Amino acid sequence: MPPTRSVLIAEDNPALLRVTRFALERAGFSVLAAADGDQALTALRKDDGRVGMLITDQQMPKLTGLELIAAVRQMPRFASLPVVLLTAKALELSHERVSDELGVARVLGKPFSPLEVARIVADLMPGTPSRVT
Repeated sequence: MPPTRSVLIAEDNPALLRVTRFALERAGFSVLAAADGDQALTALRKDDGRVGMLITDQQMPKLTGLELIAAVRQMPRFASLPVVLLTAKALELSHERVSDELGVARVLGKPFSPLEVARIVADLMPGTPSRVT
């Protein structure tokens, strides 16, 4: 039996990390968390094939979300990893550019609905059992 696919969340705001993690776990997803982009990149380098999706904040210390995604795309096994970018500056960011250049599946502006995030994860990780309501 293959390992459960996990969602890796990179978010430096503890409250947003908690609420997003709670919504995803409640929907039946396995969640890994990183407090910044550097921790997320380290987790991916050590990944044993469990991470099936990345949700990352844009404004984080050490590595921004875009820097993290660019580094992830350089790793052959994560070249097509589904990525959702969370940002407080959604209006200042070219959604088309991050989609075309970095393969970002969705850009969500803050504040966002944790339930919407769970629905997006269910859509982007087909075959993953979920209880999104």
